[in-house]
Amino acid sequence: MEFLLRQWLEGWSGSSAEDFLLHFLQELERILPQVLASQSSDLLEEMNVLLIVGISPQVRAHFQEKSPVLNDLLHLLQQVAREQGMRVHFSIEFVEDPRLKLGEVWVDWEMPERGAVRAPCPTRWEYLCAKRAKRAYLIVPGGNLFPLEQSVVNVGRMKDNHLVLDDPRVSRHHAQIRRSPEGFILFDLNSTGGTMVNHLPVHQWTLRPGDVISLAGVTLVYGEEEEQNSFDEDTTDTATLPKGNE
Repeated sequence: MEFLLRQWLEGWSGSSAEDFLLHFLQELERILPQVLASQSSDLLEEMNVLLIVGISPQVRAHFQEKSPVLNDLLHLLQQVAREQGMRVHFSIEFVEDPRLKLGEVWVDWEMPERGAVRAPCPTRWEYLCAKRAKRAYLIVPGGNLFPLEQSVVNVGRMKDNHLVLDDPRVSRHHAQIRRSPEGFILFDLNSTGGTMVNHLPVHQWTLRPGDVISLAGVTLVYGEEEEQNSFDEDTTDTATLPKGNE
């Protein structure tokens, strides 16, 4: 994949090209697990996945959708998905993002329905910018914030979870929160005490700001903030919370 990207970047020299190569590979590594996790592995129908790539206006001319090298790259991504048991057809769309510097890039994705009318790029860019501006978090017992910065967050009593709830009512691996194009989705992992959202028992739930999550009686609140503000410095990817439901 790196070889194909270097061919794709041929003629664009300097550190900006190397930065783009690194950032694009990192973004693909982040996106692919989300795509594969979005559908059941026994899905028979082929998925159509649109990769939306944000680039700076200065480098737009270097990236042509019809490039043979780009087609090879998309074919390679399809092979990676098939190795995971998924039938995926990738396409790509470039979106100019004036917030980006010369070598910066971001990648988003969606699965357009067959026959759906596609929105023009300016509308899509505004939508993606608004979506990326939101930062999601959980308010945990004690009032601290746990930022949802990863595509998959495991919640439970065991120390190998991203969010550790040190309460005997919580199962060892109680729930999972996954990022998707629709937002964050909460899954109950067949826990003993069950999972509820807004007092309703759930197995799967697309979270909205203000949703009150109960993991066997331990309460979390889902929230989003519009601004790109950083979280408190003492907030980490893995948190251990005190016993009991405060």
